[in-house]
Amino acid sequence: QASSLERGRPFLFLFFFVRAAACVCGRCPLPRAPMNRPPLSDYALIPASDCDDTDEVQPKVPSVPLESLKEERSKLEEQEQEVLKRLEGLQLLWESRKAPLDEELTDVRNKIAQVDQEIASAEMVEEEEPQMPEPPGPAYLAWVESTVFSAVCNSIVALNLASMIFSPQLVHLGLADLVDNIFLVWYIFELGTRTAYHQKNLFLGKIQLVSWNWLDLMIVIGGIFDQWLMALFFLLSGSGPQGATSALGAIKFLRFLRVLRILKFVRAVLEGDARWTESPPFEIFMSGVIASNAVVMSLELDIEWSGWVIVENAFMLIYTFELIMKLKLQ
Repeated sequence: QASSLERGRPFLFLFFFVRAAACVCGRCPLPRAPMNRPPLSDYALIPASDCDDTDEVQPKVPSVPLESLKEERSKLEEQEQEVLKRLEGLQLLWESRKAPLDEELTDVRNKIAQVDQEIASAEMVEEEEPQMPEPPGPAYLAWVESTVFSAVCNSIVALNLASMIFSPQLVHLGLADLVDNIFLVWYIFELGTRTAYHQKNLFLGKIQLVSWNWLDLMIVIGGIFDQWLMALFFLLSGSGPQGATSALGAIKFLRFLRVLRILKFVRAVLEGDARWTESPPFEIFMSGVIASNAVVMSLELDIEWSGWVIVENAFMLIYTFELIMKLKLQ
């Protein structure tokens, strides 16, 4: 029996090996004990009633009528128009309040530019030309250095130059002596006021500053001798043509000093401040001159007068003077 068991031991091992392999492969012929597993619903996180496989029909959202939607849209559009109107009103209010400030800002900027230009011109003059010392005269005579007074002086010089050009016509009309005396009185007044304001500085100083003043003094002294003292001398002495012939040299010299008045016009052009020609008063004056010229042209057709030539040439001189000042300014 023991020998039989030993002989059957290999078969027993083979049997158990095959059985184990069959169990591993899932083909074990032996019955298995049933397993008491809990139902699947016990392992679920939600109730089984909520996990039914049956498809439930979701309730339908009640649809809004199309007319109500259109009505709501029209209301929103009205609100939009109202908001736009309010914004437009605010914009108009802002523009109305902004416009005066813009004008004021533009005015201030223009004044700043004008002041900058004047500063640049003053700096240029200080760099290029020497300046007169501080006037020791009374302060109420400061107007002799103003732009208006300089403009008047330049205009008088231009008119004096015109009278010298048309002196034959003035002699023919008997106005030559009167016009010469008017200009001489003005030159005396101009030189006297300038002397009272600048005093000794008007004639003593750098040659660049006082040379023109000495010229004015020579013109005034020559005019006084020529127009007043010589006439008074001949009147008191009772000398006739012989006295006039003996004083012919002095008369020619005095006449030459009168011709030097042309240099006053040259000085006015070279040293004068031409910025006043852009001022509103000068523009109004030139507009009046143009209008007067048009009236004179219409009167010349109806009225015969020998003095129209003088008037026309006076207009021409004014236009020439304006052109020279404009060119100097440019």
